[in-house]
Amino acid sequence: MKAALFFSFGVLLAAVAHAQQYGFTNFVGQPGVSGFADGTGTAARFVGPHSLKLDDTGNLYVADLYAQAIRKVTPAGEVSTVINFHDYIPMMSKWVADVAVDNSGRLFATDGADNAIIWQFTPNGTNWDVRWMPPESGFSGWVDGPVAEARFKNPTGLALDAAGNLYVADWGNNAIRKLTPQGTNWVVSTLAGNPTAGYADGVGTNALFNGPEYLAVDGAGNVFVADSLNNAIRKITPAGLVTTLAGGPHAGRADGVGTNAQFEAPHGLAVDSFGNVFIADSYNSTIRKITPQGEVTTVAGLAGQFTHAEGVGSDARFNQPYGIAVDSVGDLYVAEYMGFNISKGVPAQELQIHNTGGGIQLDVTGPIGSSYAVEYTDALSGTASWQALTTLTLTNTVQSVTDSSVPSPTQRIYRTVQSQ
Repeated sequence: MKAALFFSFGVLLAAVAHAQQYGFTNFVGQPGVSGFADGTGTAARFVGPHSLKLDDTGNLYVADLYAQAIRKVTPAGEVSTVINFHDYIPMMSKWVADVAVDNSGRLFATDGADNAIIWQFTPNGTNWDVRWMPPESGFSGWVDGPVAEARFKNPTGLALDAAGNLYVADWGNNAIRKLTPQGTNWVVSTLAGNPTAGYADGVGTNALFNGPEYLAVDGAGNVFVADSLNNAIRKITPAGLVTTLAGGPHAGRADGVGTNAQFEAPHGLAVDSFGNVFIADSYNSTIRKITPQGEVTTVAGLAGQFTHAEGVGSDARFNQPYGIAVDSVGDLYVAEYMGFNISKGVPAQELQIHNTGGGIQLDVTGPIGSSYAVEYTDALSGTASWQALTTLTLTNTVQSVTDSSVPSPTQRIYRTVQSQ
């Protein structure tokens, strides 16, 4: 068994809940050291890790902006270069702003230098078939229709839904565009927004954004937008209804519910299977979490501290976090743009205790799939006898159990013991 965590609670006292925290360690790259090298763990080097996406098998794809490359990181931390843009069009300057990967292994990327195209890379043996969308670069605009005729302006963020539709944060047009597969082709439409910068909820092109940067899509097809210059996280339903999930329009660092919370230039975001949205709050240098109810908490980092340090919660530090991804067990991956590394965060093992009036509610926090014995004693001494309350295998990062047998008045002490 692993080390137990002990928490005491006097049943006549109120307990104060606190935000779930994550413990972060460096995963790949050498913090503070820029370079371009494949390798394992700290032997790898990045020039500007800008955004992250996970495939179905747990491989991480990194848009390494100034390296002009797409990098791949295995679950074991082995870094390789899968796309080097110099190999395809050496005469053109290409900054890889974002990347997406579909179930067939196709890669998509936005070009932050040409400002008007989306790249599609289809596996072909050990090579890639390359396609520009639209087929000419440098022709920006706001035009829907077949992808050969469509126009974008400074496209940045990318996200795919379960049906294979590709969503684009069209930064220069202040719009979210949708590419729908049609045979081997694509048809472009505007899901929400229009070239007028602003801040307004609404339906379709009646909604206003200001510099939408990055996207994530949940299992129901809702699109979440980091509306960076509005300092807000917006939500778009499949029907195009835009609402503000949290934040905006004034920059800040406050936790809270809905528009009472504040962000400063949020960039990357990711959504887990429970509908929680995680945000790389870049200019605060923190990692934030929004529940489906719109409650915003800071799960790691300390606002205003732009450096790298491993740690739990506010003891962790990030050097301008840009990209973020969340895997199937709730672990987080963060691209530290100015730290030249990728950090990994796991839910910190915690036990939170609340007096509900009808018993003691215990909230057990830890990685999904981990198992715990929840035990209690009514007296701590050298011969304290711990009694089993229950055992839990977490199906969420936070799971609750109630102890309704507490005698009153008394002090009861609880602990969790993690199984191997």
